[in-house]
Amino acid sequence: MFGATVFTYYTFLHPLKNYPGPLLARVTDAYAGYHAIMMQLHLVAWEDHQKYGRIIRHGPNKLVFNSAEALKDIYLNERVPKSHVYLTTLHATTGENIFCTIDKRTHRSRQRLIGTVFNDRFLQQFEPTIVKEINVLLGLILASCQAFDAQPLDMTKRFQYLTLDIIGQLAFGYSNHVQIRPINRFLLKGMKAVNYHINVLMQFPALAQSGLVSLMNIFTARQQQKNLDSLRKIIKKRTDQGIEAKQDLYHVVTKQAGIYDDKNIEMSELWSEAAFFYVAGAETSSTTMSALLFYLSRNQHCYQRLASEIRSTFMDGGDIRKGAKLVGCKYLRACIDEALRLSPPVPGILWREFSGDEIKKNGPLVIDGHVISPGTQVGVCTYAVHHNEEYFPEPFMFKPERWLADEITPSRPLQAFAPFSIGCRSCPGKTMAYLEISLTVAKILWYFDFENCSSSLGSLEGGNPGRSGRRGRAEEFQLYDIFATTHTGPILSFRPRGEFWKELATV
Repeated sequence: MFGATVFTYYTFLHPLKNYPGPLLARVTDAYAGYHAIMMQLHLVAWEDHQKYGRIIRHGPNKLVFNSAEALKDIYLNERVPKSHVYLTTLHATTGENIFCTIDKRTHRSRQRLIGTVFNDRFLQQFEPTIVKEINVLLGLILASCQAFDAQPLDMTKRFQYLTLDIIGQLAFGYSNHVQIRPINRFLLKGMKAVNYHINVLMQFPALAQSGLVSLMNIFTARQQQKNLDSLRKIIKKRTDQGIEAKQDLYHVVTKQAGIYDDKNIEMSELWSEAAFFYVAGAETSSTTMSALLFYLSRNQHCYQRLASEIRSTFMDGGDIRKGAKLVGCKYLRACIDEALRLSPPVPGILWREFSGDEIKKNGPLVIDGHVISPGTQVGVCTYAVHHNEEYFPEPFMFKPERWLADEITPSRPLQAFAPFSIGCRSCPGKTMAYLEISLTVAKILWYFDFENCSSSLGSLEGGNPGRSGRRGRAEEFQLYDIFATTHTGPILSFRPRGEFWKELATV
């Protein structure tokens, strides 16, 4: 009887009753929760937009929009703060951080704190460290080429190892050496476990109040604890060096927050922000670089055009650094943006929530022409809007030219482009990510040529043509949505480019 009453209310009486969407989603968040568990919610959202239209009801109190207008109306609007579902992530994290805080003032304070690490002056000083870690990757690629039994490389793993070493240096001036030491690679497993846990709770928040969350904690607790123990050791080593030893996140936060006693670190902003910093910083760039090399290996005209641009712009590998020449590589930036469009590092829905108090203060909220009821969660699925034909014709095609103003006017696509989100809650590390990706891809193409592995391994990262719908597109790099993403490949075979590889012996 109770179930029938709930069904009747959500289907026929609820304020969102007239918005189309899957029947199960109308009555329970279990619809989104199931697809989050299956790591396919971004694909399902795109599919549901194709079926039901521009605006869909994806939960009893959830509306998902698929327009540039909604991006602006939601994420640039101070009246629509983060949803309460972000608080459920406290079950899986070390405490409140810039990601899960929903208080505007707290977020602004933490944003300013973290933003200091990503200003232009800091990145200028940090660039040699990025290059040093990239050179380790280049050396490993070269060694794989020269080995007697040369094997293709899974670039997802290589880029994850690279970005984790870079983020360790950025946070605490400490390289985890995951590129060369397999023993430290457990850190990535812990990060994936946390991301997966967080995503399921955000999409199905009722789980946070159920016994099932305890079961999830059991599965992830051991791996999370290993990561936190490692983080403790890293912070301890850094505190022993003194605040002024290096310019890093530790230096910035301890000076601004006044934390000088390492016993208080786990009670401070540094602890929670550092734990999140590792997860967010390692995933974004590695996904984009993996996707970009996947698409370049399958689109030879794009590959050749980009390689030509890089090799004609710089004099040698050491010349590839932050500055006017790198900024002038317009096709490189176009390729990066196209990879970010096709494979956004956070492909799902960043929920915002409209409260009744706002109506009393400022009147009704209108999103993309629709008046929104109080208590409604609203959002845009990044993957879906990035594959919306209205903004991106041939949305599953890798076409960097769409970002070049002299070939195709990009104003329309730019309105719907949000790989780092937009507004005050957007990713503070965007500039750092572009620099890291640009340097890495440019240096790889300077020293090496690569191609898709000819064996069956080379097909693991694409869709399966035998499957219909969601994962049936063979030429699409497959993302598995865990709030961030997990993926495989591309599996690539490398060969040194002429004699240029000899430069690596001097770096």
